[in-house]
Order: sequence, then C-alpha cells, then structure tokens
Amino acid sequence: MDKNGKNYKVAVIVPVYREFSELTANEVNALGQIARVLYAREIFFIYPPTIDPAEYIRYMEPLTARAVKIPARFFGSLQRSNRMLVSHSFYRHFAAFDYMLLHHTDAYVFSDQLDYWCSQGLDYIGAPWFEGKKDPVMPLKFVGVGNGGFSLRRISSFLKVTANRGFILKYFLSTRAYTFLHGHHYKWVRKYFGIDHLVAYLRTNIGYEDEFWGLVVPRFFRWFKVAKPEEALKFSFEVMPEVLLKLNNNELPFGCHAWEKYDPVFWEPFITHHVVHEQQVSPKI
Repeated sequence: MDKNGKNYKVAVIVPVYREFSELTANEVNALGQIARVLYAREIFFIYPPTIDPAEYIRYMEPLTARAVKIPARFFGSLQRSNRMLVSHSFYRHFAAFDYMLLHHTDAYVFSDQLDYWCSQGLDYIGAPWFEGKKDPVMPLKFVGVGNGGFSLRRISSFLKVTANRGFILKYFLSTRAYTFLHGHHYKWVRKYFGIDHLVAYLRTNIGYEDEFWGLVVPRFFRWFKVAKPEEALKFSFEVMPEVLLKLNNNELPFGCHAWEKYDPVFWEPFITHHVVHEQQVSPKI
C-alpha cells in the first residue's frame, strides 16, 4: 500500500533455466535476499519444461512461491529470452497483476520499495544507461533507461503494446534485417545498392528487449512512460555503480543488476552473504 492508500498487486518474477543445484553461491544468495526483503510479495519462478522447479519452491519456504512453466522456445539463448519478453503470451500469465518486478538471479534487492515505484505512474523502469551502454564513453552522458535484468513493468501497458502484432512483427523483421546487413553481406549490399538510409532507419527499430522497451516503444507510443535517467538511478544501478552512487547522494538504490560482472569490488561491502542452508527461512513471517 502506498501513502495514498492504494494497494498494488505486484508479481516478483524470477526466470530460471538451470536446476537449483547448478546455481552459484551468489545466485542462491540473491534468492535468499528476495525472501528476506520481498517476503510480503507474490513470487514466481518462470522455468522451461526441461527443469524441475521443486527445489526452488522448497528453498523459499516458508514463503509460498509459485512456478509458471514457459515454453522451451523462450529459453536457451539471449535471443530466445528476448522473444519471450516482447511476447503477448508471456505477459498474459500475469494479467491479474498491476506490475511485475523482473529479477534475474544475477540481480540483488536491498529494500522493498515496490509501492513507491508503482505509485510513480511509470510503465517501465530499469537502471540508467550511459552513452556506450556496456562500455561507457567518457565523458559520461546519460542516453536513456533500460536494463531488463532488474526492472519494473506495468502489465496493462505491456499487454497493450504486445497486442499490436504489426508493431512487434516490424521490430523482429527490423532486427533480423539489421543483423543480416551487418554480417558478411553488408559491404557487398552497400557497394551495389547503397543502403545507408535503410540501415539508419532499422537502427531506430531494433535492440534487445530492454532497449526495445526503454528506447523504441516510447517513440511510437507517446503514452508509454519510461523513467528519466535521474529517476532511474534511484531504482537500480548496473554499469558504473560508483558514479551512480555519488549521483544518488551516496544512497543505495532499490536494487542492482550484474554486480559481479561490472564492479564486484565496489559491491562487496553492500552485498550481504548469508550462509546457504538446505532450507531458507525468511524473517518476519
């Protein structure tokens, strides 16, 4: 419930594609942190039919986590996961909720700020991006908001966009065409047909799913509200966390993503490592 008394139904969605026994200690710790911090929320593991989610469910006890089986075609590669997260059928699973918090196993949540962020009237929010994305260009400059690994999504808005089959099809076709042109064929096609303008057009319609939701969708659907980078840095950090912490008045955000990948030394003092037990017992239950 937010300060105005409104209750938001939020699904915490954790995608898993390996057996529980194959997780790293840090991934298990991230699941335990979800239980400790988001214990009052509804937690779902989404999984392919190739694994058994029972151990994930047991680990979260005494919380009642649930498992939702998703077709195997949406697992196994970044491209497949990308398709899932722009799929109408995926968001229909959670149509009874106002929002979903997508929390990958390489993310980490510090506090339960879900009511606050739901009350901001945003359709999508993730960590802010600097120019250069994963390899920031100096001097640093914000270019948008995205990063799906720890992101909040308004379900009704995502269903509305993904119901537009023509728009989704154009996105997939543009992505495939751009990939083709920048493969071995690009120089040949450019030499004989001059497709620079086509490539420039395609670039406005492509990107991984977080770029799609953070950068592409707002250009075509003016009502779709994405957080500004200055807001988003209070929500999550990914690349350049030390810089983002200073910009956020030395305050931790709601959560972070890919902390092991981008700056584990920075995050070490803030990530609490709990001893892994056979069964996770969540506090305040």
